[in-house]
Amino acid sequence: MPGSLHDSNAVEKSGVLDIPDPGNTLGDKGYPGTGITVPSRKPPGGRLPKEQATLNKEINSLRSVIERAIANFKIWRAVHTDYRHPSPPTRQHSPRSEHSISIP
Repeated sequence: MPGSLHDSNAVEKSGVLDIPDPGNTLGDKGYPGTGITVPSRKPPGGRLPKEQATLNKEINSLRSVIERAIANFKIWRAVHTDYRHPSPPTRQHSPRSEHSISIP
């Protein structure tokens, strides 16, 4: 999707929610009101009831498996593509002169 969109807007426009029961899909707190199962937010200045805190823990433990798989994929992709190592500069300036030296 071009441009910057909030997670919930992006998922709605992508068609991902066109599945029969989006409630069986887990998401983080960036997907409120989409029908996706997300952890409950703590009320301002308060605490979550024990049942909601327990449910949040279960949701987050399931999501962590997916998040870790995505992170591992990104790490191995970085190793494979070598994108973290920028090309060395092709020109260096000599500290004693105004001349540039081209380095292959």
